[in-house]
Amino acid sequence: MNASMPLISIVIPTYNHANFLKAAIDSVVAQTYRNWQAIIVNNFSDDNTIQIVSDFKDERISLINFSNDGVIAASRNEGIRNARGEFVAFLDSDDIWRPEKLARCVVALAAGSDIVCHGELWTGVDAPERVVMYGPRSRATYAKLLYRGNCISTSATIVRRSLLTRLNGFDERPEFVTAEDYDLWMRITRETTNISFVPEVLGEYRRHGGNASNAVIKNMSAELAVIEDHFSRQDRSFVRLCRQRHRRARAFYGAARALDSTGTRATSLKYFARSFATSPFVPRLYPAIALTVAHCVARRASRRTMTETRYFSIARHAMAEALRAIGIKSGDRVALPEFICRDLLASIHHLGAQVAYYPVDESLRPTRFPTESDVRAIIAVNYFGFAQQLEPFREYCRISNAVLIEDNAHGFLSADENGALLGTRAPFGITSIRKTIRIADGASLSINDQTYIDRVSPQLLPTSNKSLRPSIARKFSTVDRKFHLPIFRTMRTLARQMRKIKTGATLPISDPSSETEPLMIAAPYRSSLRILAQLNTEKEQARRRRLYKQVDIALADLPLRPVYTSLPTGTIPYGYPFLSDDRTAKLAEKITRGFGVEIIKWPDLPSAIEQGAPPHYKNIWLVNFL
Repeated sequence: MNASMPLISIVIPTYNHANFLKAAIDSVVAQTYRNWQAIIVNNFSDDNTIQIVSDFKDERISLINFSNDGVIAASRNEGIRNARGEFVAFLDSDDIWRPEKLARCVVALAAGSDIVCHGELWTGVDAPERVVMYGPRSRATYAKLLYRGNCISTSATIVRRSLLTRLNGFDERPEFVTAEDYDLWMRITRETTNISFVPEVLGEYRRHGGNASNAVIKNMSAELAVIEDHFSRQDRSFVRLCRQRHRRARAFYGAARALDSTGTRATSLKYFARSFATSPFVPRLYPAIALTVAHCVARRASRRTMTETRYFSIARHAMAEALRAIGIKSGDRVALPEFICRDLLASIHHLGAQVAYYPVDESLRPTRFPTESDVRAIIAVNYFGFAQQLEPFREYCRISNAVLIEDNAHGFLSADENGALLGTRAPFGITSIRKTIRIADGASLSINDQTYIDRVSPQLLPTSNKSLRPSIARKFSTVDRKFHLPIFRTMRTLARQMRKIKTGATLPISDPSSETEPLMIAAPYRSSLRILAQLNTEKEQARRRRLYKQVDIALADLPLRPVYTSLPTGTIPYGYPFLSDDRTAKLAEKITRGFGVEIIKWPDLPSAIEQGAPPHYKNIWLVNFL
């Protein structure tokens, strides 16, 4: 083996995939063919990627820190530029190879092939394993790739380096992201038809919520961008235009099928319709639509019989009960986001468990998950009534055997794009009802997995509320909204000024001791349950969505950034969250005062996070619709 001149250079781009990267590199080190180099191109991950790579004491493995600005093609091209081998193999950091992969492919390369591709085993959470064989060779022509779609997989492919260099590698246009490989294969087939397909499963493609390839809509948009780019260089004959329309329809149809397979069937119907409108002659379109409609009906029927609910005084009590039912005990870890109200920690410490934090970005999506091995449960938060994408959490649970809890504190009445009520999409769902409607107390625990039904305590008996304060506040708030009289707002302002005189703050400040205070699990008041039963949900849903749109228009000219760029169908917003400095937030408060709302800063961060928290944790404000 010539270590200084390997035959094959392996390019592994990665970003915050520490949970998967070690397995990917292990699969390279385990290759029976030994004459290779591996180049890990790290997009400045903020997890322990560098440590994982440095733990491999193998001179054939190197690490390059390279900023790709969100374009994975740039990372692959950087790897190609640093490659020394005659051939370049690509491996995504969340995929793995079988030990004999290189040895099998080298045989085809030695026979003179410019590009070799093999079969893969597709695995993933909530999806059965299936073998995917790429090709065949007769499909790997420019015309068939363009009009029938991709039949080559990046992690299953080895390409002659001189060919990649001549073609300038992957196209780095942002609109091509997730389909830049498809574009490259088409450009390659215009240069050579010397392509071999090895009819063996030599790799494993792991589907999960964090995969770029699993973002179906983004994939489809990138695929359309690629084919439109190639169409732009063709003639405009009638036959050609018909073929192009049919190809676009196939792209919509493919996205619809992919969405349907992940359970997002309501959205898939929309793309089936787009496929039909573009070209009604796509094979299998009509039976696929009929099957999807049947699945939607069946899913809605089954959802009504699967969920049981327990009511508690506050959400912390519901969370503690969920953790107890899971079996959390002293010494176990519970994962939750850094951006969270510190009061929730009392539910974890109540059972003697420890906290494992994970960070979120400015869109409040997780950037990585804890790597500790003793995490027994992970909490996903639907912030402000907007549905959190649960696929990455489900994949984490599959790998770690943790149980997923959907914290829906802000999302009472809200649903995701498929019509699934927030709080019903995981084994457990926690909803703080009192944060959405004006009642003295009230939270719910949804048990959505029959495995845990018998482990949850029976419903506690509701109690009586002797305080008249919640009832008075609710009545004055109703008068405010009905007659546009600022009675409630005036009373609230006076109360807060009194609090400021006493405590120095207009709003109650959560003390760090609240993280560990003992919990006395209690049921809600009877009056709270009675008000909940009488709630006109359709009217409340309409009010909140109308307010969100009004506030969005009213604040459009201010130098602030909404946390969410749109209001999806089914979302019933808790409020209007935005990022800004204090001065802009005060201007926003003046502008929105006429809507009968207030602006607050949320949350009181955990003491372990507060000191070194990134700026966006401390600069999120909320126009509260309560």
